[in-house]
Amino acid sequence: EKMHCNISDGEAGFVIDVLPQITGEYLLKYFRQYSPDQRERVKYFCCDMHNGFISVAKQMFPQAHICIDLFHVVKLINDTIELIRRRLQRDMDEQQDKQKYGILKKAARSLLTSELKQEKRGNPNNAKRLEKLKSVFALFPELAEAYDAMQDFHRINAESQLILKKASLTDWIEKYRDSSIPELESLARRIQHWRGYLHNTWEYNRSNSTCEGLN
Repeated sequence: EKMHCNISDGEAGFVIDVLPQITGEYLLKYFRQYSPDQRERVKYFCCDMHNGFISVAKQMFPQAHICIDLFHVVKLINDTIELIRRRLQRDMDEQQDKQKYGILKKAARSLLTSELKQEKRGNPNNAKRLEKLKSVFALFPELAEAYDAMQDFHRINAESQLILKKASLTDWIEKYRDSSIPELESLARRIQHWRGYLHNTWEYNRSNSTCEGLN
């Protein structure tokens, strides 16, 4: 098939199996080789936001806490910003708005940078990056709102207290769910849909990084 499925032990750090398909039907058949007693002993099921994986986890591992890896959430947010940027660029006449078009195109990488990470690294070039973004945001306020949404999410993720993380995520969803920007509204609603599994990720400190790295 086009996609394969890597099943790994996140704690021991090894591949359990590599399957040629990711369809729910195929995965259900695979996991049924294990007895109900074996499957009930599985404590955590970490995956991305693929509906098929979640459905399989609920059916096959009734005692497991389902956790969605935050890498995929951040990627979804980044992809949303890029969708907005591309839409703005697509709707623009490259010849007529040559300067704006160039500014928008050059801003792609800067728009996806986490300010929190830059601060921790003490990057001396971050101030210049932010100064350049001001001109982008002055021309394209939609990107300013999307950029703020991304930075807000990074700050929520960095919060140390679980109760504050959960409350802040609820506020974040409510804020951007009412956005006039369709891509941002859709993003907030998708994250709202997966919110409980994000809470599990934070509470149990689980990650799909072992699987992704081995993949």
